[in-house]
Amino acid sequence: MKSPILLYDGYCVLCNFFVKLVLRFEKKPEIYFAPLDSKIAQEIISQFRVDPNMDSIIYFDGKECFTYHFAAFEILKHLCFPINLFVAFKWLPNSFNKAMYKFIAKKRYRVFGKYESCPLPNVKYRERMLNA
Repeated sequence: MKSPILLYDGYCVLCNFFVKLVLRFEKKPEIYFAPLDSKIAQEIISQFRVDPNMDSIIYFDGKECFTYHFAAFEILKHLCFPINLFVAFKWLPNSFNKAMYKFIAKKRYRVFGKYESCPLPNVKYRERMLNA
């Protein structure tokens, strides 16, 4: 299985923005992407016993899954300056980071919107999208 993989809500405008941000600012192109409702995402969620109703992106590094703010911090390690500076928030208490993540996740559709269908990625990134 290819890795690392970012599993995300393909209908979420904010999540798609985050995917585009990762694609633009990666140090080197190594992260693959799959919507949470894809076959590969469902296999990872099942194999690693991740709660399928969790309101979170999931970062799979090939060995384990990271969720909530932990997933975001793992992804930030792959990004260039200045975006990777957001990893400084890792030093805040986990309870604060998790509460902020959950608050944003809960409000994301209302504030940022929702697509009717999962948007197609730019052609140059299609080989990194694991939708099957």
